[in-house]
Amino acid sequence: LMLAAVVGLFMGVGLVFFLEYLDNTISTPEEVTDYLKVPYLGPVPAFSQNGSVDGVPAELISIHSPKSTASEAYRGLRTNLLFSSTGQKPVVIMVTSAGPLEGKTLTSSNLAVTLARSHQPVLLIDGDMRRPRVHKVFQTNHSKGLSGILVGKDAPGEAIVQTAIKGLHLLPVGHIPPDPSELIGSKAMKNFIASLKTKFKFIVIDTPPVTAVTDAAALSQFVDGIIMVSRIGTMPRQVIRDSLEQLRAVQTKILGVVLNGVGSGKGSYYYSQYYYSYYGEDRGKRRRSTAV
Repeated sequence: LMLAAVVGLFMGVGLVFFLEYLDNTISTPEEVTDYLKVPYLGPVPAFSQNGSVDGVPAELISIHSPKSTASEAYRGLRTNLLFSSTGQKPVVIMVTSAGPLEGKTLTSSNLAVTLARSHQPVLLIDGDMRRPRVHKVFQTNHSKGLSGILVGKDAPGEAIVQTAIKGLHLLPVGHIPPDPSELIGSKAMKNFIASLKTKFKFIVIDTPPVTAVTDAAALSQFVDGIIMVSRIGTMPRQVIRDSLEQLRAVQTKILGVVLNGVGSGKGSYYYSQYYYSYYGEDRGKRRRSTAV
């Protein structure tokens, strides 16, 4: 029995290490800095994105739950973005990911909200001309938008709309064009972004995944920096590194990587997120449960 217990213990430990060895995804800050060789901008905990809260889409947690752990994470992303880099601060920020469903639209939307909350004029552009989602998140019309501006059909003053957040403006895609890559990498796009820099303090652009299409690489030459969003345990690290190398090939600056959908359980490095909740909306609940 003792021999079986010892053998079982060693086999269990060995299985854990073997499964860890087989996991080739990015899951820790150390893997971001050591393997990807880029700055780590912070974690964003997983939260429900279904339905709405007080009439606000659940995705916009920075609006309907400003004291939540996720909202604090987005504020931390804003701080890291503005104060971690030396020299001139980025004005035009592109948010992308290596693959689909990693949370790039979620990140760009909430980042734009937190930037606007710092009393700065901010423009959020939906640059995903294939599967646009920003207008759905903010529940706005997208009959006029970026594509119409670039072809001379729409005026910027008609396409750019003011959101419910003071200082935050939104530019939807508009009609989906037949040639998104050529349009988004055109000289018209370059001139349009240059004109926006005189009107807005920050411009956040949501773009398609790097590995899916060439849109993100085409647009990257017009921005000041790129944020790569990676969902924990989803995309192989080699694919993420290849995506970063593809963006570096066009001489663009990688601002860093955001780890999305992380856990906050005790025993993990994400447990530090507990302290955000302690000073946020969960504090009252914790006190009540303690009293009971």
